[in-house]
Amino acid sequence: MYFKIIQLLFLLLFYITAYSQDWSDLNKSVVKVVYSCQDIGKAKSGTGFVWKKNNQIITSLHLVTGNCTNGNIYIFIPKNDSYTEGDFYSAKIIKILKSADLAMLQVNIPELIPLSLISSNLFVKQKVDVIGYPLGAPSKRSIELIIPFNESKTLRPNIPSSIVSELNKMNFNSNLEVVHFQGSLLPGLSGAPIFNNQGQVIAVGNGGLNRGQVDISWGIPSSKIIDLENSTEDLSSIDNIFKISSEIAFSFEISMDINNLGDDFLKQEKKNITEGYVSNPRS
Repeated sequence: MYFKIIQLLFLLLFYITAYSQDWSDLNKSVVKVVYSCQDIGKAKSGTGFVWKKNNQIITSLHLVTGNCTNGNIYIFIPKNDSYTEGDFYSAKIIKILKSADLAMLQVNIPELIPLSLISSNLFVKQKVDVIGYPLGAPSKRSIELIIPFNESKTLRPNIPSSIVSELNKMNFNSNLEVVHFQGSLLPGLSGAPIFNNQGQVIAVGNGGLNRGQVDISWGIPSSKIIDLENSTEDLSSIDNIFKISSEIAFSFEISMDINNLGDDFLKQEKKNITEGYVSNPRS
């Protein structure tokens, strides 16, 4: 009997250790995404995650676009566990899926660790976790969300009529397919991976009412990542109508002054301007 108890405790300890290690690995695949606009001297910050290849990152399309002639996308990698200092790597959009507000970025950072598992098996009251950079925080954190009962699988029935009206004026499809959540998807979590307890991506963070201040949030179903991979949409199709409407509908990134991003960022931004490098496909 004593031996069986020892065996049980050992197996439990092994399971807990393995589970914790899994989350540690997942954390390494999540990155901070920064979109800068020299036109207005502003930048916005959100989240992304490495997908299947170490040079591919999935994020929200609305995060990496804007009415900007000189727009650039960066991936921030902290130095030596210092969350306030690090390197900004230039990235560019290589695929888009406008109907799901998703973008795939390409970046040259060899040490990144990709994710590759998704799941569409969701149930009411299921607890899931989003990992990202809420409120533009220097370090990553996780926030627990719950799958609520919701008859609708689309966005429109769950947003105020005033927003729906604005979207209709711009010919934007407010019937976006989404996964609803109970909990706060705070600004900065656009593009963040949302995981089940098996470490599988079940959705991509997208938005929430009142900038995450109420418990009505949504993400893009993970099945849309496959659609993004197979997308052949023309990058020049990111028109102003989409950009303007996405800012109204989602408005889910942190806005900041470019000068507040530090010397490392300013050096890379100056280099890009000098070399004429622009990662916004419309520029």
